[in-house]
Amino acid sequence: MTRRHTPRPLAALLGLTALAIIPLPETASAGSEPAEASTQPSPVALEEVEKLVQLLGKDREHRAQAIEDLAHLGPAVVPALKSYWTQDNSRLRSNLLRVFARIGDADSRQLILSMLASTDLLVRESAIESLASLEPLPADAIPRLFRLLEGESRSIALAQLVRLAPSQKPAIQQALAMKLRTMLEGEDVSLRREAVRAIDALPPDFPETTALLLQALKHPDVSLRLTAAEILTRRKQRPDEVLAALQKLAQTPDVALRLKAFSQLGELDPSLAHDKLPLVRTILSSSSSVKAQIDALKFLARWGDPEDGKRLLEAMSSPRTAWMRDLLIKNLEQMERPSAEIASLLGNLLRAYNEASDEQRGTGSDPSLAEESRLKLARLLGRMGHAGTVELLRALEPEHDEHLPVTHAALIGLQTPIHDAPEEIVPIILDRAHRDMDGVLNPDVVQTLARGGPRAVALAEDWATRGPQRRKQLVTLLKRSP
Repeated sequence: MTRRHTPRPLAALLGLTALAIIPLPETASAGSEPAEASTQPSPVALEEVEKLVQLLGKDREHRAQAIEDLAHLGPAVVPALKSYWTQDNSRLRSNLLRVFARIGDADSRQLILSMLASTDLLVRESAIESLASLEPLPADAIPRLFRLLEGESRSIALAQLVRLAPSQKPAIQQALAMKLRTMLEGEDVSLRREAVRAIDALPPDFPETTALLLQALKHPDVSLRLTAAEILTRRKQRPDEVLAALQKLAQTPDVALRLKAFSQLGELDPSLAHDKLPLVRTILSSSSSVKAQIDALKFLARWGDPEDGKRLLEAMSSPRTAWMRDLLIKNLEQMERPSAEIASLLGNLLRAYNEASDEQRGTGSDPSLAEESRLKLARLLGRMGHAGTVELLRALEPEHDEHLPVTHAALIGLQTPIHDAPEEIVPIILDRAHRDMDGVLNPDVVQTLARGGPRAVALAEDWATRGPQRRKQLVTLLKRSP
């Protein structure tokens, strides 16, 4: 159980306004006199501060709460926290800076500014983040962040500028756009790609972003052009220019880049991806490049037809290509907004599993690997929550399989808070509860039914009137479910 520290009693125990400031290494307070202590904290208060500070340096699970609890103590705790700075612990120091940023008094701000030039990378980057999170933002924060773009901590400084710039004055927004243009036009590949990522993080209406993406779309760097095309497509901006660029990129000799161009064409217009299916199938069967094979599998997973489901099944069932199976499923799992096409493809894969005979699935492969993949796909199908899920479950569940593993796996997917259980799935769940003697009171079943709302409860009650007593037990549990 996560322990939650309560800061209010500690604040009363501290009862101080300032402690002697302990000089910090690398601080830039030349000539300043340390403040004198007016009150010493009680031993009990110091012990509690010690416990919280130890969490900052070691305990990842409780660290965020410890930062908040220490920050709630306010400026009075800052001098006490400084005594820990002498410890040679970069993580502790970086998290102390996050505490100082939340407190935000003059002393805390000076500490943060002094660490912008720290030789410790972790501390320096924490100072940059802390500077950008101060409220109100110091007048010189933005100029400092721009200067930091020229140093080793460029990436973190750029990320903070991108976060802050939309709310800044037009002059600052134009300055950032100009800097991004300079990065795009430079010779450094990493700078160009960093610039495009920064542009992607900015709002679509931020000054110059569309112009910058069009500039990247015409760049000789093929990878940069593909990234720009992806962003413009997602933003639904300049489709004609994007289409022209992608059609050229689809001719590039690099197979992996060509496959990415095919996929981008599909995002622009699905029919354009379907036209490329024969080429992708050829690449999958003939290419010796591992990367090309993976990209071809991903393309078929996104845009393929039932026959492609069988091709993918072959790749996913063989222990020799287990890495392909794992990568493909992982790729599908990471999709934030899977389309109906993806759900259809998963259905094709599951159909292919069911159509394959035990002999075919067992030849040169471990049957348990195929079954594991089948259940992973079913969980994905349930999580996606598309309307076709119920129909697919009805079609795919083998009648002889008493425990309905595919439905069960899909139910696990439906437990996510993103989707309520579709009302149509209730009869399937009830059927499972009737057939699976050992799992009739499974929490998955009860909670999924409960998510179906009043209509699901009504269907369950009707079902209970026409069956054995254990059906009524399930309805009773359902009504008790929160």
